[in-house]
Amino acid sequence: MDNIRFNIAAFVLLALLGSVAAIRRAPSVSRNRLFFLCCAINIIFISADAARLLAKNSQKTVEAFPFILPLLSAITALSLILCAAFFTGYFYTVVHGRISLPRQQFLIFAPAVLSVILLAVNKFKPLLFYLTEDGSFKQLPLFFAIIAYYLAYISILTARAWESMTKKDRPIVVFLISISVLSILTQIVFPSVHVTNLVLPLVALLAYQTIESTSNYIDIKTDLQNETAFYSASATLIRAKVKWECLLVILDNIPAMDNEFDSALTDGFLSLAAKFLSKISKKITVMHVKRNMFALCYKETNELEGDRVRSLIEKRFSSPFTIGNINIVHTFCCCRISYPEHYSSYEDFCSFIELAAFPYNRPAKKQISASDLDINSLKRKKLILSLLQTALADESIKITYQPTFNSSTKKAESIETDYYIKDRSIGLAYSKELMEAAEELGLAKQIFLYTYHSVCGTIQKARLIDHKVSFVELPLPLSELTKNDAEKTICEIADIYFIPHSMIRFILSDTALASYSPLVLRKLHKIQEQGFSFTFEDLGNTHVNIQMLMNANLAEATVIMPSLEHGEQQGKITQSMNTLIEAFKKYNTQVKAKKISTNSQNIAAQLYAVEMLQGDFYSPPLTQEGLVKFFSLEALNA
Repeated sequence: MDNIRFNIAAFVLLALLGSVAAIRRAPSVSRNRLFFLCCAINIIFISADAARLLAKNSQKTVEAFPFILPLLSAITALSLILCAAFFTGYFYTVVHGRISLPRQQFLIFAPAVLSVILLAVNKFKPLLFYLTEDGSFKQLPLFFAIIAYYLAYISILTARAWESMTKKDRPIVVFLISISVLSILTQIVFPSVHVTNLVLPLVALLAYQTIESTSNYIDIKTDLQNETAFYSASATLIRAKVKWECLLVILDNIPAMDNEFDSALTDGFLSLAAKFLSKISKKITVMHVKRNMFALCYKETNELEGDRVRSLIEKRFSSPFTIGNINIVHTFCCCRISYPEHYSSYEDFCSFIELAAFPYNRPAKKQISASDLDINSLKRKKLILSLLQTALADESIKITYQPTFNSSTKKAESIETDYYIKDRSIGLAYSKELMEAAEELGLAKQIFLYTYHSVCGTIQKARLIDHKVSFVELPLPLSELTKNDAEKTICEIADIYFIPHSMIRFILSDTALASYSPLVLRKLHKIQEQGFSFTFEDLGNTHVNIQMLMNANLAEATVIMPSLEHGEQQGKITQSMNTLIEAFKKYNTQVKAKKISTNSQNIAAQLYAVEMLQGDFYSPPLTQEGLVKFFSLEALNA
């Protein structure tokens, strides 16, 4: 005899699930909406089955309404299959984010559609279930085959996603699949024991407490909706073709702050920022999308309201955030992205967000829109960041050494160090590009120490002191220059290799001196007091003030030598270059001409009376082994 107690227990579990859902704060996103749709179908299934059992045990009801048992049985069968289908769809969204491909939609929902067709003919030819003479509900093998198909599909999804699952989620998923399989097997062996009715709400309750945990949608640090909620809500709006906008607040210094300081300080700053952003407007939903990115989302807004919001953000983030006794000021950017103005598909939208989360070289203003950004440049930067982390981990950064020649003696008197990474996806990325990425990721110290140790090792192996090389140049990042213990670290490494401090000359990029401040000047002088010297790179390609360069007491400045060509524009370049060179000679600063690759540039350098010459015209960049051979040959030819 059928037992209705399983149905009663199922209603208790569903009531418990409803109570938990009522008191829990969870955002309305497509994934949890799909979950609650499964629960709604579950309620229909249990209600229909309970009504069927009550009707079956009431002879008067069956006689008065002869169609009632077949109808309730059909609803029971269909709702169970639909519950399996939508739960499979829900589980797919847990693993892959959303069901976007038509193939996946077909594989998940085709058996359910087939079941509807089979139920339409089930009265004439039982294929899914039949009713016995006493009105009992008996499923047929095809019914169990459809349910088994969905369980197998979920099992395959689990196997494929196993590596990406957390250790906490793995046993939960295995347990949920296992009890579902056992319940179906029990139902087959004992048809009157409706254990499936109890297992379905149990699976839903366990899933809600684990997979659907609030932590999946809420960022604990900021108490805002997180990345999962953001992407799910975005997908829903884009699929519905709803016009909407979001304002990305990107905090440039977060990765470096995490690397340089205690992460608790960063968490405190993010919490303060979240509280401020949440209070700007009730019409705006604020989400913490990435560690260094907030998104302010709104479906409808007027231009004045948008300007007001951006103005408030700029005003607040331009002022310090106080945490204890520490004042934190972050460089930031507000980037407006609108659908469908900037992107027409969910995939394009996701690509942009992922790329925009990385700090990048963007227009020098705090308010931009997506159209201001170069997506190809962003993609390259993202690849470089990833490759740089790998290269630092396995020490695969390539270092080159290019001799610099004295224009009078024609001898190599100094060496300039450069480094690069090479990959099929990006080609070559040299030191300037890599250092910008390293500064943004907080990895500048690692890349500097790696190159500094390599350079000191090369000075020893190539016996550069014996070969009368005056100094070796290498890039010094701004973040290392401004550290409290910068001069101590620089001295200690040179002393380990017994390298005279005068043998090391650090290259300052235009970016470093563009951040000129009294602190930078003091640090330069402290390092110079220890015997080290500095070169300023790419003079003429920056707006750095000449007087500031003089105050920095630089030993050398470099210029990119133009070719000797005719025309008004070339005449202006020649006059400007001549003025710069004369200004540096006046202050006894040596000038080096770089990247000379043609005889025309060589002649130009001589006309400008530049003292030091470097480029492929004289010698290409060399490996450490190539540098050793170069000086060995030079010694033989002396």
